[in-house]
Amino acid sequence: MTPAVSPPRGSLSLIDLGSLLFLGAVWGAVFLFLRVAAPQVGPVWAAEIRLAIGAAVLVAIAGRQTLAAAGGRIATFVVVGAMFSAVPFTFISFATLTLPAGFAALLNAATPLFTALVGAAFLGSRLGPRVVAGLGVGVAAVVFLVGWSPLEPNATTILAVAAGLGAPASYAIAGNYTRAKMAGVPPLELATGMLVAGALVALPVALLTGPRARRRPTGLCR
Repeated sequence: MTPAVSPPRGSLSLIDLGSLLFLGAVWGAVFLFLRVAAPQVGPVWAAEIRLAIGAAVLVAIAGRQTLAAAGGRIATFVVVGAMFSAVPFTFISFATLTLPAGFAALLNAATPLFTALVGAAFLGSRLGPRVVAGLGVGVAAVVFLVGWSPLEPNATTILAVAAGLGAPASYAIAGNYTRAKMAGVPPLELATGMLVAGALVALPVALLTGPRARRRPTGLCR
């Protein structure tokens, strides 16, 4: 029997490159908007509003398909929604109360580092020499970024940085969990169920915390 040969990987097309750049721009802009919204309504409400808007749009597009895909997976969707959206979005919102938007976005780039570590620790993923070298460079970059930041190294800044790193850690756990438990769920239905579950998980916390009026932060684009 002849072993199956995977098809060669094609080069990145202009459409793929444009989509990637657009996705990066949209994702990066989130940090700027949260930097404005979180001090006004509170970090949990900023995350909840973001989740509710996204969930409403996706439900209008793929609500029925998501209900079918969620059959027998309600608890799994709740876990994914909490760890992939409610928890990290709240952490990012909390971090942007103190950190400049650009700084918070750079901390979020630690997601691949945490993903590789979680996969190796709990799923038995092997870390080759190139992966280990990449992790080392990434850790050094995070340490350099935090250590050379112009922000005052007080307790508030440390908590904000911890929240900024807690978001990619949550993404890493959710990503590995999703790969293990929800490999057969189509991406659109997965995203819809994730945001709906995340919005439902964050809502009680938002109601308990209530909005907080704070002064508008300065230096939004730093």
